[in-house]
Amino acid sequence: MIVHAEDADAEYLIKMGNELTEMDSSTVSILFAEGSGRIVSFVGRRAVDLGVHAGRLATEAARVLGGGGGGEPHFGQGGGRTVEKVPEAMNHVREYLRSFLAGKGKKTE
Repeated sequence: MIVHAEDADAEYLIKMGNELTEMDSSTVSILFAEGSGRIVSFVGRRAVDLGVHAGRLATEAARVLGGGGGGEPHFGQGGGRTVEKVPEAMNHVREYLRSFLAGKGKKTE
């Protein structure tokens, strides 16, 4: 789930992400606050077991905004100053996650 909030503060995004993850342990959520350029990401236990990493998701999104990010497997955060690129960052992280999950289904020799 990728959420875009025009003017939310970091505390609100963290609270929302925690609640989403508590509802379903397979949830992956990336929340953007366009006004501040903040990003928070949450990955539920089941998704972490698949190798999804919240810190990497935050890093990928923040790079598009000209910033940085990081974190743990279950929680990440980041941000950047180029807030007009939030829609681009949302698309980038969506494609990054799709590509990652598609690769999980491939056999390795």
